Amino acid sequence: MSTIHRLRKALKTVDTLAVPTIDARTISRHRRALDQADEAMMSWMAEFQNPSDDSPTEEVMVYLNNEKKAIIQVRDSMMNSIKATSDLLERVKSNPTKN
Repeated sequence: MSTIHRLRKALKTVDTLAVPTIDARTISRHRRALDQADEAMMSWMAEFQNPSDDSPTEEVMVYLNNEKKAIIQVRDSMMNSIKATSDLLERVKSNPTKN
């Protein structure tokens, strides 16, 4: 999550650069992807409930398996947005064209 926050901050600096190969919509799309991944993690954490010790084992296993699927989706969303934004920022860094 700290990586997402760092990348979001780095995207703000790109807004002020004149990089002809990257437009404001691209930056906005990457920022939204980071925001959505961050929000997905925050929501998952807020909604997760540890099963009680007296819950039936079958119910606990179903719940935990569903939560595992959900957090894998969150992880994938986070990793994909981090990778895409990192790649974008690397392109900016390697082509620092200013007008």
